[in-house]
Parts: sequence; structure tokens; C-alpha cells
Amino acid sequence: MSATTPGSRLEAFCDGVFAIAITLLIIDIKIPSTEKIDSTADFVQALKHVAPSIFAFVLSFIIILITWVN
Repeated sequence: MSATTPGSRLEAFCDGVFAIAITLLIIDIKIPSTEKIDSTADFVQALKHVAPSIFAFVLSFIIILITWVN
């Protein structure tokens, strides 16, 4: 067996928790199925409807990233 540093198991656990948290954040962002997308303009309009969710995801991701780095 190789020698490990005292905090390496805790660091690995924290990395796993943050990875799962970031993954769970993105699962809820979906374009509503009621919208018919036939062109690029329709797609952009659909993205405008989910923009608050995307903003919340990016903000949460940044907060988790800052916490993880610290």
C-alpha cells in the first residue's frame, strides 16, 4: 500500500459531492415540449423562455466552484 496524505480521502469525497451537485443542477433545465421549433429563430425564442433557469444554473455552478476551490 502507498502512503496517503491525511486529508486525501476527505478531498476525494468533497470532489465527488461537488460533481454530483453540479450534475443535478443541469438535469432540470429543459425546453418546454409545447414549443414547436422549426427554425433557428424559434430555438432562440425557446431559449429566452428558459433563460432564468440557465442563469440560475450558471450562478449556482459559480458558487459551487468557488466553494470547491476554497
